[in-house]
Amino acid sequence: MTVTITREQYGKGECTHEEYFGQFVTEPIKTYVCRVIGEQRIMDSFDPHFNDIPLREWDRLSPQIATMIDRDKLREAEGWRDPKTFPWSLSTAVCIAKQAARIIKEG
Repeated sequence: MTVTITREQYGKGECTHEEYFGQFVTEPIKTYVCRVIGEQRIMDSFDPHFNDIPLREWDRLSPQIATMIDRDKLREAEGWRDPKTFPWSLSTAVCIAKQAARIIKEG
């Protein structure tokens, strides 16, 4: 059983950005990011935050990543109580996608 890092812990500095968003990265998400952004572009990126790849390209990953993410884990991490709604935003998607790219780049 994996322990979920909460948004509150992240906000208090008890974990890094990479640890918080990395908990949502799965193999299917890494495969999707690699396919859409391109492995070579990820490997060639010179910016540690992948800001040399236009934000609109990261944003367009959001709808598909939203279908791939463990929604229960995200609800738990975000402290979201209502099971009928989903705490999703473009910024969440971009952070998850860029963390997937970091994992790809680091091998």
